[in-house]
Amino acid sequence: MVIAPLGYRLRNGSRMLYRQPVYLICTDPDLPLEKLLQYYLWRWGIEVNFREEKAIIGTGEAQVRIPSSNQHLPAVTVAAYAILFDAA
Repeated sequence: MVIAPLGYRLRNGSRMLYRQPVYLICTDPDLPLEKLLQYYLWRWGIEVNFREEKAIIGTGEAQVRIPSSNQHLPAVTVAAYAILFDAA
């Protein structure tokens, strides 16, 4: 599936600019295009969530002294992020 880019202008009167097209590859040829696009958007939300957890909160970069804390700290930071995200 190829999603054509939308045109946009930086300001009124400027020339039309375009982003790159998006190519979605699916192994199920019988899947309707609407479902494929919905699954892609859901997955994109998950990927953005992972990136924010790693970049903003620092999940996976534990600075602890007890080795067993390395196993529990990522779960705690993800749970804290989920609570803050729901509260917002």
